[in-house]
Amino acid sequence: MMFEPTESYSKTELDRFAQAVIKILQIIREHPEILNKVPLFTPVDRVDEVAANRQLQLQEPLSGLPKIPVNRIPAPELQAHSIDEIYRKILDQVQEERN
Repeated sequence: MMFEPTESYSKTELDRFAQAVIKILQIIREHPEILNKVPLFTPVDRVDEVAANRQLQLQEPLSGLPKIPVNRIPAPELQAHSIDEIYRKILDQVQEERN
């Protein structure tokens, strides 16, 4: 992977990104099974590409926004958490699913 940040990112944002990458590496090394369940907190889950291609729908009337699943955390709220807090939330979520 190559990341090419622009000058519009602050040092604080770049430091947070570096912390996130380090935590992702820690998850991969210590809890590789978590990778089968990601994404955990994003509003949209994994896309089923096979089903999407078989049931192609090019337009659809928008009557409202979809409900966000219970375990999803809005982006502004995630941004307010430290990387360590998000890491613990990921581990807690996986632990809850095991029980």
